[in-house]
Amino acid sequence: AANSAAATQQPPAYPRTSLSDTGTTKRPRDARLLHLVLANMGVHAYSERVPLQLLDFAYRYTSSVLSDALSYGEPAPAPSGKKGASSGEDSGVSLAALRTAVSAKAAYQFQPALPKEFLAEVAGERNRVALPRVEREYGVRLPPERYCLTGVGWGVRDEWESEGGEGEKMVGVQVDAVMGGMGAAQEEEMDEDEE
Repeated sequence: AANSAAATQQPPAYPRTSLSDTGTTKRPRDARLLHLVLANMGVHAYSERVPLQLLDFAYRYTSSVLSDALSYGEPAPAPSGKKGASSGEDSGVSLAALRTAVSAKAAYQFQPALPKEFLAEVAGERNRVALPRVEREYGVRLPPERYCLTGVGWGVRDEWESEGGEGEKMVGVQVDAVMGGMGAAQEEEMDEDEE
């Protein structure tokens, strides 16, 4: 009966916190050490996932630094004819390669933000130079306002409502006259060119 009760026990609806842990649960040594470090720093309430996330970060960071240190290390010497001499030496990671890997990772992964004073100084120098005036005919030249769709609405809906059922008969020339078709546009362009 005890096994079936343990098997049917569902996980809580919310993540457990460190306050609900009595300390008698079996945890890995590293998780216990992180619990002690967090308690020493004054952090007593946290989700159970926090030590796991910290362990995951520590593992990824350590393995990345060690793999970088292996690539920074001196190449292995060529194998010699003596079997006894080479088996005694283990080509590990040198301290210099490890320091180089740590400093390289700190240089590009943990870059601090630039100081605010420096950024304010750069912004002040940049803002001293005024922007050039926008000329009247700067950029793309648009046609006159009456030919742009950015102008006043065309009022097409009002025309359609007033026509009602007659719209089917009037498909040709009269619609062009109402909406200012191509012929009217060419005449207006000629008038503007003459002015």
